[in-house]
Amino acid sequence: MNKVIMILFLFNNGLFAQEKSTGTAVKESTVPITLSETAITEENVPVYEYKPRVIIEGKWGDGPGEFGTWGDIMNSEMIEYQPNSLSVDSKGNIYILDLVNERIQKFDSNGKYLKSISVESFSGKRYEAETTVMVDKDNPEVSVPPDHPRRIDIKKKFIQVEPDFKTIGINIVIDSKDNLYYYLVRREYDKEGAKTKETGEVWLFKDDKLVEKMKQGEEKIESELKEYTKTDIVPDGRGNLYYYLKEMKDGKETIEAWRFRDNKLERKMKQGEDEIEKELKEFTRKNISDNHKEIEFKTSKNSFKFSFKPSIPLNNSMRFSVSEPEIKGNYIFISAWVITDKYIKKGEVSKKERLDEKIYIFDYNGKLVGIIKSGIPGIFDGEGNAYDMKTTETGVIVTKFVKEVIK
Repeated sequence: MNKVIMILFLFNNGLFAQEKSTGTAVKESTVPITLSETAITEENVPVYEYKPRVIIEGKWGDGPGEFGTWGDIMNSEMIEYQPNSLSVDSKGNIYILDLVNERIQKFDSNGKYLKSISVESFSGKRYEAETTVMVDKDNPEVSVPPDHPRRIDIKKKFIQVEPDFKTIGINIVIDSKDNLYYYLVRREYDKEGAKTKETGEVWLFKDDKLVEKMKQGEEKIESELKEYTKTDIVPDGRGNLYYYLKEMKDGKETIEAWRFRDNKLERKMKQGEDEIEKELKEFTRKNISDNHKEIEFKTSKNSFKFSFKPSIPLNNSMRFSVSEPEIKGNYIFISAWVITDKYIKKGEVSKKERLDEKIYIFDYNGKLVGIIKSGIPGIFDGEGNAYDMKTTETGVIVTKFVKEVIK
């Protein structure tokens, strides 16, 4: 049986809306809102699958297309800093935060290196040093073990870093308008090395150029953050930027989110306030039943309500889940899957088994225009291709999951 997706369109010509959780009426628009309902089956749209292709294999180093790594044992614990944040714009250009080398590297959709954008992300002393590396004499770019028959030793210069951890890069994100946001923290320490203060900054880039720095303590991000620690910044793809924080006080942790619009603080939202979940994500996700989920959210022109059901029967060990909407380019992406209690080992990591994984692609009118039969975790470009990054002993690998039609 094909899964049927019910889509409720809220266009700007009908109904008076009311917020359900608080009972507070939403302001009536000068143009009324009408409600229409459409049922779409999978037979009406093209179906795709992902084909993985490695497009970036960056070695550890500080040259173009290479990535920095730093590690040391501190307080009997191994501390490592490596690239861990990747974002993709609507055209498929790839941005990777290379924090040890204090830059954001840009690659095209095929993995070709384009440029580096300088940022502050790993403060400390830097100086040129030299080391000996073992390489293949016929291919000096390839490292080899000590007993390799073609091994030769060569001298290689590199930039040595002695970090002071006063400035650390956290993550990068790109919104639907291809604006890039970079988040970092600045820390202060006492004479014994204990951290006494941490403040955050958000840097806004447009067309790869820095246009604004927003700091804690300034009007746009405000102050009063002495007891806060970073969690993340997230743009929702509709012009809003969310700054997530945690407050630790008297042994109790609470979550707070600040919503920005046009780089101006609109509202602070604390855990426990009415409708905080809706406000934090700018969408509502409802559990109608164990196998029926609804998502409602707004774009600049319309509001949509999507209703999802799994296409396989569920037993007591299964749960049906649906992701939040993601807007990129001209499309809206929503993922759905069934998760079981069974653990599947992938590499060194064990995760719960997922079944019936699909990604649904809608246009801005709410029309279902494609289904990807895959649940690849990654970041979308404007065409629905996904990207994933991992680090290895030799460097950074980025895989592009290319969307290809199967029917």
